[in-house]
Amino acid sequence: MDVEAPPKPNALLLEDNSFDRTEIKVQLEVMGFSVFDVSTAQEAKETFTIRDYSLVLIHLGHAPLESLEFCRQIRALSTVPILMITKREEVVDEQLALGAGADDYLTKPIDPRILSSRVTQQFRRGESQRAPRKTLLTWENLSLDVAEHLFKIGEKTRCN
Repeated sequence: MDVEAPPKPNALLLEDNSFDRTEIKVQLEVMGFSVFDVSTAQEAKETFTIRDYSLVLIHLGHAPLESLEFCRQIRALSTVPILMITKREEVVDEQLALGAGADDYLTKPIDPRILSSRVTQQFRRGESQRAPRKTLLTWENLSLDVAEHLFKIGEKTRCN
């Protein structure tokens, strides 16, 4: 009897430096991700709409405004964990990245152990948000449908 392995989680990597993109991609693949890597924010936008991602990594790179805008667009649509990467160690970069919706921030050169730790932490956070949540809570003759915002006592319904 063959048991299928669960599908690998998808990661989207936006990195304009080909050497860094390859290094990060290989590390993510070793961690068990299927990595979809692109070099421009426009490619990232197109790629993001094609599949569901468990993690997004965005390098501010040569086009920081486009990268920040891509981050804002993702955050408007999704709760997927986002890690921002930059070469600059300026506080303003960190503020901009977090203000755009990033969940965490890394500076280059990236220590592989730190990348692994941050990716693992954000992936776990993202998985917990995607976990199905119980929406109907009951106790004796009381019930609360969290998704529908309905509260029942016996057969009487109260909504807000």
